[in-house]
Amino acid sequence: MNTFATVKEVNGKYAVVEAERRSACDGCHKNTNGEGCAMCKIFGGNAKVSARARNTVGAQVGDKVEIESSSARMLGYAALVFILPIVLAVVSYFLFLPILGEGFAALFAIGAFVLSFFVIAVISKLFLTDRCDIDIVKIIK
Repeated sequence: MNTFATVKEVNGKYAVVEAERRSACDGCHKNTNGEGCAMCKIFGGNAKVSARARNTVGAQVGDKVEIESSSARMLGYAALVFILPIVLAVVSYFLFLPILGEGFAALFAIGAFVLSFFVIAVISKLFLTDRCDIDIVKIIK
């Protein structure tokens, strides 16, 4: 996945880049003035996102650059955050349903859903904090 960004800070072999997050409303008929629809305004559809990227091309602060990230890895992160909690809740519900009945199974499902976010936070803190999945591939002149 490639997008364009601006270098905001350079720290050795890494740089902090800022990119405009693509709005889900880009093709929407309600996006006539380029500001997005009401839902994008509420949820920050046109917000900017900062990330750390490997600076293998020697970009400097203020440079416009093209950045690249692995689509498969980004989809994996999305699955971890969005799908794992639902899967754990459903598995928990059906695991406890025959043992405890519907009411308690639902409570355990809710508990598993909430607990999964703590597990994701721990995984992120332990294994993903220092990982850099974005590369600067080209300086745009």
